[in-house]
Amino acid sequence: MRRSLAALAVLAATSCADLGDVTTGTCGNGVVEAGEDCEADAADGTRLCGAADGANPCFFECSTEVACPDGYVCGVDDRCRLPGGAFRAGASLSLVADDVSLADVDGDHRQDLIATSGSTLEVRFGSSAADLSSALVTPVSTPSEALATGRIDDDDTDDLVVATAPGLLTYLGSTDRTLDPFSYPVGTFEPGAVATFGVATGVDTRAADLDDEVVLAWDDQLGVPLAADANLAVATLPADTLSMPAQVLSVGRLADNRDVTTDADPTLDVPIGFTGGDRVFLYQVSGPTDADPVAPIRTQNSGVTVDLGTLETLRGGSGLFLGYFDGDGCLDLALHVDAAVGQRLLIAHGQLAAQVCTGILGAPEVAAIPTDDTLRLLAVADLDGDGTTDLITSGGFYRVRNGQVDATPLLAFDDPINDAVVVDLNGDGRADVATAREGRPDVDVLINAGDAFNRFVIPTSAAVQRMAAGDFDGDLVPDLGLVELDSTGDATVLTVSVAFGTFLGAPSAPVVMDRFDGITGLVPGRLIGADGTDGVDDLLVLRRDPTGADMVEATVLYGSGARAMVSPLTLPNPAAPGVQQPRAAVLGQLDGDGALDLFTVGNRGATYVFPGDDAGGFRMPEVGAWTTVTFGVDDALWATGDVDGDGVDEIAAAERHQDRAGTGPVKVIVFEPALSTLDAAVVADVPATDQLRGARRLAFADLDGDGDLDLLIGLLGRPSLGNHRIAIAWNHGGTLADATPLVDGAGCMDAAAVELDGDPQPELVALCAVGDDLVVRRWDASEPDTLSPSGELADVPGDVGALEPGDVDGDGLTDLLIFTRAQASVDVRVFLQHDAHDLD
Repeated sequence: MRRSLAALAVLAATSCADLGDVTTGTCGNGVVEAGEDCEADAADGTRLCGAADGANPCFFECSTEVACPDGYVCGVDDRCRLPGGAFRAGASLSLVADDVSLADVDGDHRQDLIATSGSTLEVRFGSSAADLSSALVTPVSTPSEALATGRIDDDDTDDLVVATAPGLLTYLGSTDRTLDPFSYPVGTFEPGAVATFGVATGVDTRAADLDDEVVLAWDDQLGVPLAADANLAVATLPADTLSMPAQVLSVGRLADNRDVTTDADPTLDVPIGFTGGDRVFLYQVSGPTDADPVAPIRTQNSGVTVDLGTLETLRGGSGLFLGYFDGDGCLDLALHVDAAVGQRLLIAHGQLAAQVCTGILGAPEVAAIPTDDTLRLLAVADLDGDGTTDLITSGGFYRVRNGQVDATPLLAFDDPINDAVVVDLNGDGRADVATAREGRPDVDVLINAGDAFNRFVIPTSAAVQRMAAGDFDGDLVPDLGLVELDSTGDATVLTVSVAFGTFLGAPSAPVVMDRFDGITGLVPGRLIGADGTDGVDDLLVLRRDPTGADMVEATVLYGSGARAMVSPLTLPNPAAPGVQQPRAAVLGQLDGDGALDLFTVGNRGATYVFPGDDAGGFRMPEVGAWTTVTFGVDDALWATGDVDGDGVDEIAAAERHQDRAGTGPVKVIVFEPALSTLDAAVVADVPATDQLRGARRLAFADLDGDGDLDLLIGLLGRPSLGNHRIAIAWNHGGTLADATPLVDGAGCMDAAAVELDGDPQPELVALCAVGDDLVVRRWDASEPDTLSPSGELADVPGDVGALEPGDVDGDGLTDLLIFTRAQASVDVRVFLQHDAHDLD
């Protein structure tokens, strides 16, 4: 009645005024006509109306201050639209995918298509054309059904969590359309306020495995802090100021004390020196033997020292390097000292007795190398292929023959270098040398041609701080890891990148792996961790904890054949030894603190809740903060939603069978989460008159508009019978009832809540098998706990498929993506929802 009276008032007013001629079908004529929302002159301040000469003439507009009228949605073009409830066919494409989802990872308010396969994580970006043509492909190793999306950090982009064999990978979205991997530390140690500490990897103290241990010298200790041995023995050092370049320790076996029957003695020697000290201490690192295979890793002082005399002290910034300098088969020691007569390079030779290396080093002998205040001993390697180790200094390469160092350099540098790494980047068997200079970009690689060194430049975007060599992609050709200043110019942020070697060719340009602040060490090795013994080198990144100057954090970037090095969140479980591989990734508000938390399931049956830190990562749960679910986790779907309105999400699980013949009823369990337990609150068997294969969809949504989240379950049957179905567990005041089949939903396998008409109640759209096609049908909420069928929206060829709703073109209206399997690929069809004006 009110609307009729208002219309009469308008007619009365117009009858008393001469409006002149009105040009119909034109915005700005003062009359709201078909295809228009408003007239600009009639804007009342509570809503915006587009100007006649603007981008949205006579349409409602929206802004950060003014919302759309009720029922309308706001697009990225600031235009308000009323959902039309009908769809038109848009773009189509094919993908290789095991799992798909929609999320806005670039923050442009358009949904992007995320697809995982066995080797890649692919993002197809939404656009105004909705063609999903712009793509970002990130190589990973991903099992199917292991993708979660949500806003993990506090920016305006969605983020991704992917379950892989090593662990859970977190990728943070970015407005520049890159995925920023979040690296999780594997441990910390506290060296105190001292600036230097020593690191060595490539240390194999275990006879039965291929993994390396990480030996660290810090403060006054030498140990293996990242080892799994609870009773690790740590040696005490006699001083707390280490003398070595780039925090690298040299490790080797000085004595011929192997058991000739097993050839499995794990004892290794580590020379330790201190700036200003007058001796070198030899420490031993040892692990299990064949006779004692479960022994812990031990570090101890061997009692052997190399005395320099009262007039010589170790020079700071130079290294202690073990090598075969005299060709007798025993390891020797090269060192750099300050003496009363100036700087000197010395070699202490390993001693032979009865053709056996004793492990004792003789008195140091002077090497005939000119030295000055700028010279440093940086690395050692057999550069000329004669079987003896040569010296690499900041001033040049020096050949060593029969224990004597040539006074004339094999190669001299006009400009001193500050770092050198020996690496065979082209796989020809010769020792090449990568060099870097303080404060300058680029890496000079001196390719060893046998009789000369050819210079090759690896361009970098900023100055190189550190280098490390290893086979990080498993192709048997060494690669070069780099720490560079960040290209943004932020001096506190450093980039870890890898230039991958090529057999008999030039290395690749550096590929960025991750960014860190405060990097103090970069060391290669096949490290104990989530990837097991995969035969691919990893990179240990050591960094000062920005929240505490005395704490050092260790992160392992695991190498892979995909040339993507990441540091995943790994699953703990002392009660189930062996690598724990995640089989699910689900995000939700699980502890009530407002940050998204991560729920996952391990391959050994344990479930975990990792609390979110609101900065892009998740914290490790307390020991014992996991439990075991009551049915096979490999056959489950998972979802989260706040069923009882207490601000903490519940966790739902549904059986997902693999048997195509079907296995009968499908069990659904809803848990009340806590960080230490998962208590079953509801157990419901979805009824089935025919055999069902299991759940295809599990999601929480308010399907009847009563403000409570209901549980939507899509069930796959046998394709030959078409006996798929949709079931709903209705929410009655915070309690879920037993799931019941959707009325007239026979043959429907997947469903989602979608806004189709602008009223407060969402509609349900379902993908249903009808004959040889798949049809998208619609149900409307007519009353609580009731959905009524109201028509068909689209159809596609196929017998089994899936759907995902989302706004891919940015107009504010929810579109539909339909997925069907086509042999080895997945066909994707986009259906764009009409604005109500399109249907006028």
